[in-house]
Parts: sequence; structure tokens; C-alpha cells
Amino acid sequence: MSDIQPTLREPAAPRVIIEILTSSMAGKRFAYSSKDLRAGVLIGRAPDCNLRFDGARDLKVSGHHGLLEERN
Repeated sequence: MSDIQPTLREPAAPRVIIEILTSSMAGKRFAYSSKDLRAGVLIGRAPDCNLRFDGARDLKVSGHHGLLEERN
């Protein structure tokens, strides 16, 4: 979202790295910045998710499985 302003200078390194341990994406890693986290990173199988699992293969992951966000 473009209307979210950083509260501090953004670090060069990612704020969080997610490593998938099981599922069709096992072993893949995803990095997110503070800006990404302030906007919210939606995880699941649904089409509107930022980190999206395979809807046909990853049946243990719900449509909207989780939300990562940074708060004050």
C-alpha cells in the first residue's frame, strides 16, 4: 500500500525471512521488509494472499492461514 509511511529509516536487510518446511513449497524462503509487514503479509491458498500456497496440493493450509504484520 502506497499510503503507509515508514516510521524509521528502512534497514537494508529484510525484517523477516520465512522458510517453508513442508508442503509443495518446502525449502523455499521468502523475505519481507518492514514496509511489507506494516501493510500485512497474508499467508494461505486464497488468490489474495501475498504468500500463496498451491490450492490443489497444499490442503492442510487454509485459504487465509495467517497474517504477519509489524505494529508499534
